[in-house]
Amino acid sequence: MPSYPQQLRRSTPSFNSRVISLSSAAHRHGTINFDDLNFEHTEYSPFSAYCQSKLANAYFANEVDRSYQSQGLRAFSVHPGGIITHPARHLPSTKELEEHPVISKLLQNPAHGASTTVWAAIAKELEGKGGFTWMRMPRLSLPRQMRRTSWVATEQTRLIQETLG
Repeated sequence: MPSYPQQLRRSTPSFNSRVISLSSAAHRHGTINFDDLNFEHTEYSPFSAYCQSKLANAYFANEVDRSYQSQGLRAFSVHPGGIITHPARHLPSTKELEEHPVISKLLQNPAHGASTTVWAAIAKELEGKGGFTWMRMPRLSLPRQMRRTSWVATEQTRLIQETLG
């Protein structure tokens, strides 16, 4: 485990230092192949690699939080929401998302997506908490056929709020 001397020195009882690891809801689809982390012996799939890296980021944040919370260093992995970045524009599935009449309304530009990461780093509401993935939940009116999706988002938000206390 790496050491965090600056973060530990700057931590105070009223505001713990934080490590923020960028993850994604795609971490739920990931597995980590410890025998072939770089896909040298496994067929490379951009989606599998992305999911694996986001799962690794979530594991990393959980381990940092578990290892250092008693010293005043907390960690979170953050899913900032759907963001279309320059590299993502080259994936066929991303183009489909951008053109989808409902999903396209949920996507954000990188500046808006960064706000979740910044919030996780400085929010007083997260003081004393850590070790979980924070997911941005968009607020908008969804068409009738999207009620199930809306219910899922509501349940996720409720669980996050329960976790935060």
